[in-house]
Amino acid sequence: MIPKPFHACAILGCCLLLSLLPFQPARAESKPPDAALELQTLEDFHAAGQIQARKPLVDVDASYRSRLEKFQKTAQADGNLKSVIAAKRAIEDLDAGRPLFTSDDPGVADIQTAYIAQRQKAVAESEKALAKFDQDHLASLKDLVVKLTKAGQIDQALEVQAAVDKLNSSVTTKSTPVTQPQEA
Repeated sequence: MIPKPFHACAILGCCLLLSLLPFQPARAESKPPDAALELQTLEDFHAAGQIQARKPLVDVDASYRSRLEKFQKTAQADGNLKSVIAAKRAIEDLDAGRPLFTSDDPGVADIQTAYIAQRQKAVAESEKALAKFDQDHLASLKDLVVKLTKAGQIDQALEVQAAVDKLNSSVTTKSTPVTQPQEA
């Protein structure tokens, strides 16, 4: 058991310690938000979300390239020049972003057919994710406009509203193209 004088000393010590802390009265109004920093943070988060949403497309393209390269090595080991050239052309088309032409080579054509189906699925997933990121970002920007307006930062609110308007216009016109096969 702790003696009673010790309790009194502990209580007095705590009171003394609290009296040494600086007193800060509660502020009637909060500090206005740093609009530029908050807007940049929202924009950075949105850009990261877009990259993440496009990842399925990047993965499908990387898989397609890998399958073509493997096919090309096998064709080369077999001495099949026509297949090597067809695979090389398909890889070059992918790198250059050119439209996908269905190859005359059956091995490359099979890889392309699978790629088209996978890419269409990835495009649908990506568009869905991008739309969600855009809507969430739009809501965050609109909240920031309200917050800045309430804080009396009208010029900054107008800048953010311009970003809202820009995003609104891009959301209505945006679409990710689906690569369709074309005959050579």
